[in-house]
Amino acid sequence: MKGLVFFLLPLPLLGAAHADPISDTIQSASKAYGSHVVATMWKSRCSRPDALRLYANCYVNPEGVALWQVTGPEKEKWKPTAIQESVRLQKEHRGQVEIAKEEGQRAAQKNQMNSQMCNFWKQQTESERRNQKISQYCTK
Repeated sequence: MKGLVFFLLPLPLLGAAHADPISDTIQSASKAYGSHVVATMWKSRCSRPDALRLYANCYVNPEGVALWQVTGPEKEKWKPTAIQESVRLQKEHRGQVEIAKEEGQRAAQKNQMNSQMCNFWKQQTESERRNQKISQYCTK
């Protein structure tokens, strides 16, 4: 940080002739660093298996270029397609979550029923049928 201050401190003393090229250099360096940060961020986000569902910018067009890498009219051309694909994947994922939720509820109900039946059959008098039912309901 001190080095940056000592570098920037003499800029007003150099005058307008020398300050503009230095300022342009600093601006271009900061833009390059900013674009590197953005590229790194999107690369890490898009490397996830469910990236397209989470980020439409991770859509890869037929040329193999991700939407976040494209600029200008080309980006505007592919953006609606990317959004549609992302929404489709979100709906598909939501459906899968609902199915898993229902299956989990059914499994919990089955487990509860088995537990109740197990307790019921354990309270019955000793018999062959009781032993069969205990093995049926209590071991699962």
